Amino acid sequence: MNITYKEGSPEEILSAIKEKLGGRKLGKMVTFELEGTDLAVTIKKMGTSHLSFKNYGNDSGVEWRLEKEKIALAHKAFKNEVLEKLTHVVEQTGGEIAEA
Repeated sequence: MNITYKEGSPEEILSAIKEKLGGRKLGKMVTFELEGTDLAVTIKKMGTSHLSFKNYGNDSGVEWRLEKEKIALAHKAFKNEVLEKLTHVVEQTGGEIAEA
């Protein structure tokens, strides 16, 4: 899975994502954090899942590629539903998610 933004720094993009999640149900269970310029996504509800994305961006944009995922057993049944919601948030902030 790849998350791509054609423009913006990792910090600007993360700020936009957090703003879009603020006050939403999804924002209470999903957190986005930068580890350097890499992205860590944590999902907490009936277990904890972690997604680690490595930054392969360039001067004008960012491309995060999924490097590692640890999905909680309780989350496996809802993976597609959560991914769909995350895709919506990424698209609303000017990015896109695609399968690698």
